[in-house]
Amino acid sequence: MREGGEIYTLTNILKMFSLYRKKTVFFAGLVLVLAAAFYVRGQLQVLADQPVENTGGYSSSVNQNLNILGNGSVILNNQKVDQIAPVDGKDELRRVIVNQPKNYMDSVTIRLSLPATIAYETDAKILAVHGVDSSNTKIIDSRTIEYTAYGIGPEAEITVVAKMPVGSIEYPLVLRVKNTLAGSSFGFWLLLAVVLPLLSLFVLLYILFRELRGKVDIPDRAVSAPPMSIPPAVVGLIAKQKIGPREIAATLVDLAVRGDIVIVDRERGFVFGKNHLEQSLLGFEKVLLGKIFKNSISSTQNQIDERVNHYLYSKKISAFYYLIQALALRMGYLRSDYRNVKMKYSLVAIGLFLLGVGGLLLKVFSISLDPPYSLFFWIGMIVSSVIIFALADYIPSRTPAGQTEASNWLAFKRYLTDPNPVEYDERNYDLFVRYLPYAIVLECEAAWAQRFSKHSFIIPDWFLTESKSVGLEDFCLLLFPIVSYVGRNLDSLKAPGI
Repeated sequence: MREGGEIYTLTNILKMFSLYRKKTVFFAGLVLVLAAAFYVRGQLQVLADQPVENTGGYSSSVNQNLNILGNGSVILNNQKVDQIAPVDGKDELRRVIVNQPKNYMDSVTIRLSLPATIAYETDAKILAVHGVDSSNTKIIDSRTIEYTAYGIGPEAEITVVAKMPVGSIEYPLVLRVKNTLAGSSFGFWLLLAVVLPLLSLFVLLYILFRELRGKVDIPDRAVSAPPMSIPPAVVGLIAKQKIGPREIAATLVDLAVRGDIVIVDRERGFVFGKNHLEQSLLGFEKVLLGKIFKNSISSTQNQIDERVNHYLYSKKISAFYYLIQALALRMGYLRSDYRNVKMKYSLVAIGLFLLGVGGLLLKVFSISLDPPYSLFFWIGMIVSSVIIFALADYIPSRTPAGQTEASNWLAFKRYLTDPNPVEYDERNYDLFVRYLPYAIVLECEAAWAQRFSKHSFIIPDWFLTESKSVGLEDFCLLLFPIVSYVGRNLDSLKAPGI
C-alpha cells in the first residue's frame, strides 16, 4: 500500500534505513574505531599498572620503589602509575602492590618517598590478606616510609596506604578543578545537564531577538498571484531562510510543469524522464537533473536509490543548494555574510557534539578520569549542540529587500491557504498545478489542493500513471510521496554546513 503524506509503515521505515545504510555504516564504524582505540588505551594502562605477579616459581624477595612527586604523580620503578587525590580531608595514596602472585615469596619491600618532610604526620598502613605471615611499616627518615610483608602465599593481596596531611600535594589547576568537581553530588551533575541546554537555548533566543531588526511583517491580506516570477526553491529560501527536501521536491514539480521532465508512477516504484534539453534551465536546475539522470534520458527509482547509496555526500546536491543561495544573494534578498553566519553556528554545534560524544564514550568505557556523574554533563553538551544546530537556521539573514519579499510571499500563502474553494474558470484550468511548486515550498500543498476538491480534475500530461480514474485526491496521493521521497533522500547527501 502506498504511503500518504508523512505517515510511514514499518516497510517504509525499513526501506528508508536501507537507503541511509552507508551513513549508518560510516558512523557505526567511526564509533567502533573510537571504542577500539579507547579499549586498547585502557589495556595498555592496565598493563602499566599491573601489580607484582610471580609466575616463574619460588622467589626469595621483591623490592619496589614508590615516589610521590609534589604535583601528586605516583612513580613506580621510574614509571607513572597513579595520581594522588584528596579523600576525606587527606591526600591519600592507595596502591595494590601484590595481587595473587601464584607462587610463594619470602618477602616484599616497598620504599615510599614522600614529596615533603611529612613522614611522621602520615598515616601509613599495609593491608596484607589471603596468605601473608606478617607485615609492618616503619619510618626511615622524615621523607621515607618502608612497607614490608613476609611469607607471601600464592593468593595474597598486598596494598600500601599513605594518608598525608592535606596540603602536602600542590595540585595543578586542572586537577584542583577536577577534584572539586569529583566531590560534587549527583544532583549537581543532573542539574548541570539540564541547565547547559537551557542556557544554550536562551543565548540563541537572545541572539535571534537581537538580530530581528526590521523583521518580516505578517501580511493582513491575501495576494492571488505570485509576487514575482522567481524559482520556487528561491522562494523557499527567502520565506524560511533555509533549504531542504521541499525545495528539491518543488523544483522537480516546477520542471515538470514547465515541460522539462515527466514523472511516471508505476505499480512498483516510479520513473523520471527527460522531455527535451531545455537551454534556459538555471544552474541549480541543471545540477539537480544531472544528479538524477546522469547521462541517460530516464531514471528509475532503483537507479536513484543506487546513486544515493553510493555516496556519503554529493558535490552536486551541495552545489544545488549553493547555487540557490548564490541566486538569492545576487537578487539582493540575503546578507553578504549569510553563509558565514550559518557556518559559524553550525561549526560550534558540530564541535560541541563531537566533544560531547567523545566524553560520553570515555565515560561508557570507564577510561576517563572524569568525576563519576559527569556522564550527565556530556549528555547535556550533546543536547546543547543539537539546539544550536537547529536554531542556526533561524539566525536572521535577510536584507531589507528580502524581508519585504518574504512578506509578499506570505501574502500569497494566505491566498493558497484560504479555506474558500477556488471558483472554476476554464481559462485557469491548470491553476492548481501552476501554483503547486510554490505551495510545496510554503508548506501548504494540502490546503491548496483542498481549494480544488470540488472541481473536475484533469491529470496533467507530465504525470503518467498506471492507475485509472485518477481524481485530484488520487493525484496528490500518487505525486507527493514520489517527490517527497526523492527530496528527502537527495537532501541527505548535502555536505555538512550547507
